Amino acid sequence: MRRRSVSTQELLRVRAALSEDYELRDFEVDAGPKMLRITAPVVDRSSLTRGIERSTRHKNTQPYDRIILPIYFVFAFATFTVASLDGGRFHWSGDVSIIWVVLAYIFYLLGNSLAGWAINSNPFFSSESRLQKERAQKVASTGPYRFIRHPAYSAAFLLWITTGLMLASWWAVIPGLLAGVMMIIRTFFEDRMLMAELPGYVDYARQVKYRLLPGVW
Repeated sequence: MRRRSVSTQELLRVRAALSEDYELRDFEVDAGPKMLRITAPVVDRSSLTRGIERSTRHKNTQPYDRIILPIYFVFAFATFTVASLDGGRFHWSGDVSIIWVVLAYIFYLLGNSLAGWAINSNPFFSSESRLQKERAQKVASTGPYRFIRHPAYSAAFLLWITTGLMLASWWAVIPGLLAGVMMIIRTFFEDRMLMAELPGYVDYARQVKYRLLPGVW
């Protein structure tokens, strides 16, 4: 089998591509009579920690979360089930105006953007409702947290009430709305937990008065 040598230009292109997503460092390796210089990507420790936190189940998850989340997932699954039965087979909603569908897509994208902003602004963002004492959790007050205390839940509510219409089903809006309501209930309990357990959260709540929607709640 013929071996193909790699040109310097090709190596530089690979290095440039990796440097867009990773920090690159040069390492020297003892290879007998010569020292080899190797360039390798380095994963940022804080990014790795956040990734582990957001994908791991923990023992100190709040008891209410163990009740709310299963119900939430039932409504979330029902949203897609109803939408597929409605739009693909029975057509209960009839012809949904393209205007409603387009509006649903617009608000869905806004909700998605808000969720991404919240996740990137909060180094302690987690899929679980719990206090991260092992990471010395602090109050998140930048990004969308300057305006509302739980922007990710606002985003989730917006996503679920628009999902059914995105799939051209009025009936799917019902379980989507119920999934959103579960996030509102979770917000109430989580906010109360943070008030009681997270240092500085009470002062933060005095400055940022609204949980989900400015001027409303």
